[in-house]
Amino acid sequence: MPATPREQAAGSNLLFLRESELRLAQDLLFFGYRDFTAGPDRLLAELNMGRAHHRVLHFVGRAPGMTVGDLLGILGITKQSLGRVLQPMIEDGYVTQAAGRVDKRQRLLSLTEKGAGLERRLYDCQREWVMRAYREAGPAAVEGFRRVMRGLMGEDASLVVDDDARLRSLLQRYLTENGFRVTAAADAGEARAALNAVAFDLLVLDVMMPGETGLELVESLRRQGRDVPVLMLTARGDPDDRVAGFEHGADDYLAKPFDPRELAFRIRTILKRATPPPLPATPAGPVQLGQLWFDPDRSELRGPAGATRLTGGETALLAALAGRPGEVLSREFIAEALGTPDAGERAVDVQVTRLRRKIEPDPREPRFLHTIRHKGYVLRPGP
Repeated sequence: MPATPREQAAGSNLLFLRESELRLAQDLLFFGYRDFTAGPDRLLAELNMGRAHHRVLHFVGRAPGMTVGDLLGILGITKQSLGRVLQPMIEDGYVTQAAGRVDKRQRLLSLTEKGAGLERRLYDCQREWVMRAYREAGPAAVEGFRRVMRGLMGEDASLVVDDDARLRSLLQRYLTENGFRVTAAADAGEARAALNAVAFDLLVLDVMMPGETGLELVESLRRQGRDVPVLMLTARGDPDDRVAGFEHGADDYLAKPFDPRELAFRIRTILKRATPPPLPATPAGPVQLGQLWFDPDRSELRGPAGATRLTGGETALLAALAGRPGEVLSREFIAEALGTPDAGERAVDVQVTRLRRKIEPDPREPRFLHTIRHKGYVLRPGP
């Protein structure tokens, strides 16, 4: 007899999904993938191409100027396998390659107009399929879809935004090799489109870009209430530029040129800061700030109108202050708690100013978060 699905709880799953429900979800993914790729597969078959060619068009189109080595790292295939796919695409005029500006042995890949046109046709096929699904499911499905996909993908999702194609490609490759799931964008417009499609865990953002700058983009995101952590990259590394980044809503700041290992370390620090820590053995209780309550265990600020969104830096700052109510904390101590010991005192002041806007009835006349001249800051909770 053929095997049948077991009707039992699925392991320790707290959703108490039955085995049949999990199997249905897997079936839907299989059928969904089949339908998602059906249109592009037909179009590619007419051109004697397949899904490997589609992947080349997709990734080279997203990061023009990437090297063959970068593409190998992203696709995870052998050089011989890539050569069998890539060489005919170059000969047929879909992809072009050029020698590297610094290392002439490198081959930089870009799509030709013919290749870009084919990539757009493939994209349009899949875009229409996804749009139809969203229309049928309704707007409430969008956030649910994002959460499900984040759970399925697993790794922290990072968006790298830089107009330098070479640097963008290198960052994408290095971060991918270090366990991050990376999407790349060349400017603020592409970044906005990506942010509207995926709930990213981190934004790595260049300051100086054509059109809308990185500072303008992060400031706009903060005005919209979007609290995705932001690490700014810039050729300017003096203290005033760092403070300007924090004032616009950045969580950290890294000057070019930089060691990729430092970038990865800073990213992990930001993500750790944005993730609520494990509960301590004897957790402190909620802290009252007028009509607001901050729960250190949940890293959550709530009031009569519901939860108040905090950035990772604001959460870390409030947690440090709430953990020692009535005690004056130095700027150096706070900088360490924020994970930015090299940012400087003014950067701490900027974070305090941003937090006051969210917890104080009148930020100009603080009731709870007080400045102690020449010493630091103190949180004095109360009704």
